[in-house]
Amino acid sequence: MDEQKKYEVIKGLSDHPGSSKERAALTLGYTVRHINRMLAGYQKSGKEYFSHGNKGRKPANTIKDETRSVIVDLYRSKYYDANFTHYTELLEKHECISVSPSSVSKILEEEYILSPKVTRA
Repeated sequence: MDEQKKYEVIKGLSDHPGSSKERAALTLGYTVRHINRMLAGYQKSGKEYFSHGNKGRKPANTIKDETRSVIVDLYRSKYYDANFTHYTELLEKHECISVSPSSVSKILEEEYILSPKVTRA
């Protein structure tokens, strides 16, 4: 459900106490009990109540930009003839960089580098 729509409906309910909680529940697809929770949260926190707590944060499993650049540089200079899966194994064995083959593939394809296996086919 769109945060803005939730905000507008609950704000309208808060600004006009005579409004129907049942109608708000039908509009948003929630129960009246949850509408009461959202109304209390809005009155306590304001518009912030409707935005997710992790909004704007990077995921914990994100590969750092430094590691990404090392992966790209090593592939371009040293391991250019290895396919992506083999390159992942070489990274782990020789460079002590542990990343999944799908992550390596994604990082290199973002830099417009194709696996030699693709060009052979």
